[in-house]
Amino acid sequence: MADWTEAMSASQAKPFKVIVVGDSSVGKTSLTNRLVGIESENPQPTVGVGRHTHRMRVNDQDVPIDIHDTAGMETFRAVVPNFYRHADGALVVFDLTDRQTFVDVHEWVQDVPKNIPIVVVGNKSDLKDRRQVPPEDIEQYTSANGFEFIPTSARNGTHVIDAFTNLIVKMMEVRRRLLANPAEDGGGEENAVIRVQHEDTTESWLERWTFGWCVI
Repeated sequence: MADWTEAMSASQAKPFKVIVVGDSSVGKTSLTNRLVGIESENPQPTVGVGRHTHRMRVNDQDVPIDIHDTAGMETFRAVVPNFYRHADGALVVFDLTDRQTFVDVHEWVQDVPKNIPIVVVGNKSDLKDRRQVPPEDIEQYTSANGFEFIPTSARNGTHVIDAFTNLIVKMMEVRRRLLANPAEDGGGEENAVIRVQHEDTTESWLERWTFGWCVI
């Protein structure tokens, strides 16, 4: 299978456009800041879209990403679809301590283009005593929709890199397929579904989360 870098050198590789969406105050900006190394104890709500470029080492490859941190407030939601254009993948974020933000994940998923990989992120996993979203509810939703779920804490950095890395792996697979089969590009809903298939590892994340096999 053709590697995504075969068609372009590392310095010329087109960055993957990552959109980070979800309700206001779920920690989208904090997650992005944690990834790129920006220290901020109390980031202000994002107005419009925040943008960061970053490079990550994934599968022994230097991968450039262009992160678009979109505002979750309803006031700005109408303009968010403009920033979905040409997106390669999405992190859909909710707050583990606020059930309504989990309920709203479905609406955000509906807004995201159908032909890109999605990873669902439950942020604020460090606030264990305040959790309002049971693991079984998360498993039911993500399994039914074929999404991977990763619990994160932007405050202490737990699994933040994992969330972005797993999404990058999925985006790389899509790009490999497009390089190997250019006819799939723009091929409608059927091809889009084929392009975003991935191994569902949600159960393993939830098992470790529920039974304490890893510290989150």
